Amino acid sequence: MRAGIAMGVKQRNLISVIDFENEFLDLDVKMLPLLSSYTQSGNENSDKKNNTTKKNSSTTASVKDITNKGGRPELADDEKSEKTQANIEAM
Repeated sequence: MRAGIAMGVKQRNLISVIDFENEFLDLDVKMLPLLSSYTQSGNENSDKKNNTTKKNSSTTASVKDITNKGGRPELADDEKSEKTQANIEAM
């Protein structure tokens, strides 16, 4: 609201400008904020994003794979340092 007033748009015209931007220019669809891990949980996906990425099913399949632990492959026990083995035994 303050940004519109600062630009010289009168308060009574501000709602009309917002409706124009959303209805005719589709700015509410085109100008979505970026999705990040700070604004989304791990299980939450935007419906609009899913509709546009359904063409690439391999990407969505890899996201749903809950058995993938990620990270570096674990070393064999004889390759681990003494400190690492002591930490594992302490758990």
